[in-house]
Amino acid sequence: MTPDAFLDSVCTAIEGVWRADSDSLPSALRRWTTDAARQSPQFLHLPLLTCEATGGDPAHAVPIAAAWHLLHCAAHLLDDVEDQALELHLAPARVINWATALTFAAQLSLLHPIRWGVPAARVLALSQTFNAASLRICAAQDADLAAGPEGLVLSKAEGNLSLDDYWRIAGAKGGEPLALACRAGALLGTQPQTEVDIYATFGYHLGVLVQLGDDLHALWTPRGRGDLITAGRTLPVVYALTVASSEARTLLHSLLRRAPDDPVALGELQSVLADLGVLHYLTLQAGKQHHLAREALLSAARPAVAQYELLKLLDAVFPAVARERWTSHPQVSSGD
Repeated sequence: MTPDAFLDSVCTAIEGVWRADSDSLPSALRRWTTDAARQSPQFLHLPLLTCEATGGDPAHAVPIAAAWHLLHCAAHLLDDVEDQALELHLAPARVINWATALTFAAQLSLLHPIRWGVPAARVLALSQTFNAASLRICAAQDADLAAGPEGLVLSKAEGNLSLDDYWRIAGAKGGEPLALACRAGALLGTQPQTEVDIYATFGYHLGVLVQLGDDLHALWTPRGRGDLITAGRTLPVVYALTVASSEARTLLHSLLRRAPDDPVALGELQSVLADLGVLHYLTLQAGKQHHLAREALLSAARPAVAQYELLKLLDAVFPAVARERWTSHPQVSSGD
């Protein structure tokens, strides 16, 4: 199945969930969801590729990818509400209701493979996989929110979010969603559990790599005020607060409070972060995640065309992070 044909099938499957409910769900929500799939299909293909890599029927990956996309959209909406960074021109209460509807729509989509002859036990395993991953993501989001906008954890004696805290949260919020997409697709194949775990590990490290890129983007090329409000929970800031002197931490907290509304403070914040070595550290960590994802994928029992496509996706994500690292702070040379 070609990527374009797969994307069309996923959008049709999403629309089918609405039709099954007699069109009682808002048509605007359906359009927003399918538009999101077409505008950013990059990771939507993960269930298809891992299904093909493990010898599964590509058609069975369609409702699984639809369910994953619906949950991803729900999480995106809830994250925007919680971070006060809504892009939709709707009241927060209505957006929460949309996210709730998408969550249940995903569960309906997960039931479709039964109609195509997929064993009920496998469909149940897929549902359990989705729900368990969703709970882990919610737990990480709660820990993220508890940190506050400047990365301060009021319940902790030391105050600042630690690097261990960051990696635990990033693993669940960034790694788990793509690990879920890869694991769900691999479960449709006939490979042993060890192969399923290999593809889930690949997805996990790919997801963390994407999270690192998002963190860098939020600070150096923010989409708006919402990115800067939560900048204190990004890796550059958490790392800087970890290695900085007490005086530098005080300055960083001051700049973090002012940056969302003051371009001069944002520029100073970027300069202080770069001086503390955060760009080098983030690039190193991105390289580590790329290596771990690649090693996991290459350990699969049999080569497949789908594996090549997964490697292409991984290699496309990593240079994007590294390129952002150098262009975001051009006065730092690669010879440092």
